[in-house]
Amino acid sequence: MKFETPGFRGIEAGPRKIAYSKEFRKMLRERRGLIGAAVRLVGEAEEQYRPENLRLGGLELTWNPEMSYWEGYLHGAGPLPVDKIMWGRGVYLKEGRPLKDEKTGLEVVVLGKSNRVFPHRDAPSPTRLDITSYIKMNIGSKSFFVKKSTATIGPGFVEFVNTVKAIDIQKKINIENLEIVEMQLGYQDKRQSWFVAEWHDLERIGFFPIDALYGGRWDDYGRDVVKIFESSRELPDPQSVEYEYVVEVQLSIIRAFRNAGMNVNDT
Repeated sequence: MKFETPGFRGIEAGPRKIAYSKEFRKMLRERRGLIGAAVRLVGEAEEQYRPENLRLGGLELTWNPEMSYWEGYLHGAGPLPVDKIMWGRGVYLKEGRPLKDEKTGLEVVVLGKSNRVFPHRDAPSPTRLDITSYIKMNIGSKSFFVKKSTATIGPGFVEFVNTVKAIDIQKKINIENLEIVEMQLGYQDKRQSWFVAEWHDLERIGFFPIDALYGGRWDDYGRDVVKIFESSRELPDPQSVEYEYVVEVQLSIIRAFRNAGMNVNDT
């Protein structure tokens, strides 16, 4: 089975499925050996991932490389009586050591790793699996965000195809306050999944997930959201008009997609 649009192409062959932007495919063809270098470097970077400790107020997180999760320590109190940090999205991003392939010029750095199983109440099986590495790749003047998964409910090809649908809907009805980061590649088979998109450095310039205002105060990089706001403006209270506006924007985007025949969870 195949699909093709002016900018994208996809192929399904049994369990192996791949989709890509034509511009990204062109770049790969112009840089021989790039795919092999990327797979090798990612494997090495995952194996060598040893991020520095992460501080969340009085809590210090230490990465356990054998179990692939953060362990928490309260200063002066020893280890917490929990083995996994599952707050918010359950993942905090802390860069590992960059690796570079001298032949292709490709640089790879692991931003973070997740190792999560989310059951839903008393469900007999998990409703969400997520064993994923979050990676940044630099090649020349281009940067890409990469997700490599060995267990996920949103594999790369499916995510790519759903993003194509979302882009098509956005072009037709022009949903306000929405920007879709353009994907470059989605691949999946029985063992692994890869998803590649353009790199947008949003959180580094002050954006953060609204979830950080619900029950906590830390963004995906473990930064204190309150301190981010202190230098420029007041942090919006969950009962404030500003906060309610952001929530309403989210809901309006969800409604727009549903009215167009797409469940927002598909993206």
